[in-house]
Amino acid sequence: MKKGIMLFVLMMMLLQLASCSKIGSETGIDDITKYLSGIEKYEATCELTMLKNDKTVKNDIVIDYLNPNYYKVVFKSKTGSEQIILKNNDGVFVLNPSLNKEFKFNSEWPNIHTHAYLIDGIVKEIKADKDASSKLENDVLTIECKLSNAKNGSRLKFEYNVKENKPVSIIFYDSNNKEAVKAKFLTFDTSKNITKDDFNQKIILDENDIEKNNDANSPTIAITAGYVLDGTTLTSTKLTEDSAILCYTGDCNYTITVAKAVIYDTEIALETYNDFEIIESGLMLVNDRVVKYFDDEYEICVYSKDLELEKILSIVSAISLTK
Repeated sequence: MKKGIMLFVLMMMLLQLASCSKIGSETGIDDITKYLSGIEKYEATCELTMLKNDKTVKNDIVIDYLNPNYYKVVFKSKTGSEQIILKNNDGVFVLNPSLNKEFKFNSEWPNIHTHAYLIDGIVKEIKADKDASSKLENDVLTIECKLSNAKNGSRLKFEYNVKENKPVSIIFYDSNNKEAVKAKFLTFDTSKNITKDDFNQKIILDENDIEKNNDANSPTIAITAGYVLDGTTLTSTKLTEDSAILCYTGDCNYTITVAKAVIYDTEIALETYNDFEIIESGLMLVNDRVVKYFDDEYEICVYSKDLELEKILSIVSAISLTK
């Protein structure tokens, strides 16, 4: 009798273990989306690759998430400087810790678009597509579905390691079935202690030790604008040791300015922007007539009332500084 009871208990335990591993079965999509939707917090690191204007842009990023609407995404440049996009109860901000600067956004980020590096938006896309497909191979479940809310993709592929229970990669494909965005996940930690203080812009900026370097004897810079729009010519140039102004006129008029950014002793809330774009040096802030971004300690702006964003991105991608 006792042997029969022990055998029954053992069989029930085996059945329970089998049910826990069903994530790779035909119901894999439901299992994964249900699990990811229930995550209260996580920290992830990934390599983000984007194709913009036929140029590959790569960034290393760290993502912190706290349910229901706290987000922090840290973009790290090749030189080690960081820019942060932050969502908390006060709104959406871009922070530049090395310069002690804070920019406010009139934006519903991240909900306004789906982003390859944010898991909850990917889950919503998968759930919304009733024709989403999946296949399991070598412990990796691959889910493919349509993208309905992304700026730079019409279809996605989500690879998930069911054995390690973490995302592997998320790829957005454009209408020509070419890779437009790829987020390759290196770590995915749901056990890290994450609190609301991690999303407080004042605390984040105060934690960064600022080495003030507004030296008037800073090295001379040289700017190269490697792309000029057709029908447009450079008509005036003004150069100093640490600034430059390039004015272009013709079919489209625009001005490029470069200046050594002022580093503040305390955090400074500056102008408000409507949107941002990811570029090689980090984040580019976008308004109706100006875009702004930082290359280490230099602030670069492109002013124009004539240019569409795609043309501005072509100009920005070809700007290089020699310091």
